[in-house]
Amino acid sequence: MVPLGDTSSYSSGHSILVATTRQRDARPGTYFNGERAAHLNYAEIEVGVPGSHVPGKIELAAKAPGNPKTDFVVERAAYLESENKFIDALNAELSKRPAGSRKVLLFIHGYNTMFAEGLYRLT
Repeated sequence: MVPLGDTSSYSSGHSILVATTRQRDARPGTYFNGERAAHLNYAEIEVGVPGSHVPGKIELAAKAPGNPKTDFVVERAAYLESENKFIDALNAELSKRPAGSRKVLLFIHGYNTMFAEGLYRLT
């Protein structure tokens, strides 16, 4: 899940806001591991979905960072340092949408699910 930057010419971008009890992971492109954190952690991740996407399937890259023409890829990712920053990011996303189209989906990834899989499944 190494960020590729803007891939809009190959894929459609989806902004995902994350609030998780998982610990941050120092490994590049991993973001969160399976261990519990002492407090909530937050992130904002832009996921690119390839134009050839088949609904119900997650087109995973065979090799990092992936090909935006054929694979789900991370375009941009950043940790958010506080609940207030998370709320600011949520409000910014909602303000981009017209009134009546400002619904939020809460996705609970489940047990024994890697962060990347849960992220792509939600997307």
